[in-house]
Amino acid sequence: MPKRKTILLTGANGFCASRVQALLQGCFDVLALPRAALDITDRDACVRALREAAPYAVLHSAAIADMRACEADPQASVRDNVLGAENMAHACAEAGARMIHFSTDQVYSGTPSPAPHAESAALCPGSVYGRHKQEAEALIAQTGCHCAAVRLTWMYDFPQRNLRAGRNLLALCRRAAETDEPVTLASRTGRGITYVFEVAERLPALLEAPAGVYNFGSAGDTTPYEAAKLMLALMGAGRRAARLLIPEEEPDGKYADLRMDCTAAAAFVSPFPSTEEGIRRAFCEYGYTV
Repeated sequence: MPKRKTILLTGANGFCASRVQALLQGCFDVLALPRAALDITDRDACVRALREAAPYAVLHSAAIADMRACEADPQASVRDNVLGAENMAHACAEAGARMIHFSTDQVYSGTPSPAPHAESAALCPGSVYGRHKQEAEALIAQTGCHCAAVRLTWMYDFPQRNLRAGRNLLALCRRAAETDEPVTLASRTGRGITYVFEVAERLPALLEAPAGVYNFGSAGDTTPYEAAKLMLALMGAGRRAARLLIPEEEPDGKYADLRMDCTAAAAFVSPFPSTEEGIRRAFCEYGYTV
C-alpha cells in the first residue's frame, strides 16, 4: 500500500482550516498546527517545522482574518498576514513543498475594473486586510516556492462541535431568527458567498495545478441580503425576513463589487455551484427539507 502524503495545515483552529482538516484526513496524513504550535512570524520556526515534517504540501490558513482587527492594529496584520505568509513560503521553497495560500476576495475592494474580476485585474484594495493579503501574494511569488494563492469568498457553515463558527452569514441569520434582533446586510454589493465544504473538497485537486493566483468560490450576482433571505426561508423564518433583515443601501460608487471570475480554477477543479445552489446543499446536508 503506497504511503500517504503529508499535508501540513497552519491555523488549524480557524473556521475554514478546521473543516479542511476533517475532510483531508481521509486521504492524507494531516499535521494540523494551531498558532500555539507554530509561530508563523518566526521564520526559523517555520523552516524547522517543515524540515521535521517533510510535507508534500502546506495549506497556509493562519492569519488575522477579522477585518476590524486589522484596521485597529495594522502592525499585527503585517506580522501575521504578510510576513507570516512570506516566512511559510520561504520554508516551503527550502523544503521543496507545494503551498496553497489562503487569500481573499477583499483584494478586489476598491478595484476600478468592471466585475466579475479576473485574477489579472489591477488591484486597489480598500482595507488594511485586503492590502496586506495582496502584499502577501506578491512576496510569496518572489520566494520561488510552488504556490497556488486562492482568493476565497465569504464562507459559511452550520455550527459544529469543537469547530470555530466565526461571524459567517449563516450564523448571523440564525442569531437573528433566534433573538428576533435584525441584522443589516449589503443589498447592492454582489459577491460570492460559499458553503465552506465546497472549498474544502476542491483544495486537494489544486495541489496539482500550476503556481499562480486563483479566484476560488461561488460566483454570481447574489448580495448578502438576498442570500440571507434564502437562508431564513429554508430555516422556516421566511415570513419574518422583512423584519429580521435590514437592507444596507450603499451609495452609488461607494460600495465594493467583490464578484469574481472563477473560470481559471475550473480548469483544475470542478466548477463551484452558484451561491443559491450551495446554500440549498448545505441545508440538505444538515437535515432541512428544501
